[in-house]
Amino acid sequence: MKALNRYTIRALQHTHLDDSNLIRDFREEKSDTAVMKDMHYVGYEIRTSDQVIYHHATVLADTFDRLCDGIAEVHNSLIPLFPRLQKLTLVYLRNYLSIDRTLLNDGMQDMIREEIDNLTTRRRLDHFIAYGMLGDDRLASIESDVSNVIDIFAKLRSGIKRDHGDDHFTFLWACPAHPVSAEYNEHFDYAEDRIRMMIDDSYDWRAGSVN
Repeated sequence: MKALNRYTIRALQHTHLDDSNLIRDFREEKSDTAVMKDMHYVGYEIRTSDQVIYHHATVLADTFDRLCDGIAEVHNSLIPLFPRLQKLTLVYLRNYLSIDRTLLNDGMQDMIREEIDNLTTRRRLDHFIAYGMLGDDRLASIESDVSNVIDIFAKLRSGIKRDHGDDHFTFLWACPAHPVSAEYNEHFDYAEDRIRMMIDDSYDWRAGSVN
């Protein structure tokens, strides 16, 4: 697990617990450097008897199964911290490829952001949207009533497999039609520069421990 410097963000409408400076490395193929496609920003909604908190984490994973392992580790690490826990839901998942302008140009990134911003006015935590890339140049998306990010992710993957066979698919982004998505996006924006240091070849992963 690699620890990066924390950053400060202004207070928003919801309460956020940010542990995204701790990089949980679940890659099958460990290396001294990281690539953008392996980085995932993970967000949970934590509901207790008296509060709602949104948690942030960063997971490195080079396969879907390893990503699921990382998500499960974050989930399990939160349970003992909240003895009055009523519900723990994965509500945000974003691959750092979503900021790669060689994959998504400025127009596509602006379109996605505007679409998500419009959805947040619905104030629904049971309605999600997800995005991915089909091949190198086709954007795929799905919007549906589901209970969490994994469900909308699965719908997107299965739909692409049904319609396009085994064409290359890259997951990018999933979040609910709720104002908290805009806050997760803002946190992500603040974290972008900090995370970019991880994909610099000069960054020494051997200086710290990994999972």
